[in-house]
Amino acid sequence: LIKVLSESERYKDIKIGNVCYKQDEKKEEQFLGVTIYLPNGKLFISFRGTTLEMYSWKEDFNMCYMITPCQLDALDYLNKVNPLKKLYVAGHSKGGNLAVYASIYAKKRIRKNIIRVLNYEGPGLMELDDNYYAMQDKIINYIPSNSIIGRILYSDAKTVVVKSNYRGIMQHDVYSWEVLKTRFVRGELTRESNATKPSCFNLRSKYK
Repeated sequence: LIKVLSESERYKDIKIGNVCYKQDEKKEEQFLGVTIYLPNGKLFISFRGTTLEMYSWKEDFNMCYMITPCQLDALDYLNKVNPLKKLYVAGHSKGGNLAVYASIYAKKRIRKNIIRVLNYEGPGLMELDDNYYAMQDKIINYIPSNSIIGRILYSDAKTVVVKSNYRGIMQHDVYSWEVLKTRFVRGELTRESNATKPSCFNLRSKYK
């Protein structure tokens, strides 16, 4: 994949650096953040989602009732980026949650330079406070038609539904999301997505 990216017209001129990797079973902590340096001088901060380790999954569930180590890792990572650079913050699945959490609680000078927060089917937050609503207009949620993970917990930002060529919860895999040129193909939420909201979670999202 890296070789293909380096040879592609779209990605060949980007640089990747500032890789921060943490995995700690005792702390139930799993985190990875990278900085992508775009040719136009802007930054793209990307956080990785869940890995296969059991404690990584447990950290996901912990997000339902507590601030987790990976969320604090993401906040610390974002606060250390160049405060003079315009930037995007993004992530898929748990990484999307980290992108939102870090962006709304980052230092003021960092928040001011954030262009967009891109949450690719990541769960929402335990609660939405003034910090969230101060950044709300910069946050975009992307979810597949049969979204489940992206509808857990609280979210109140603009949401784009993307068409997927997979079925069921397998649509969580972003490689199944359909793209036409430079844009996602729009989809509509399925009956199953609306009918399978986990009753143990809070859901309050605006789906457009």
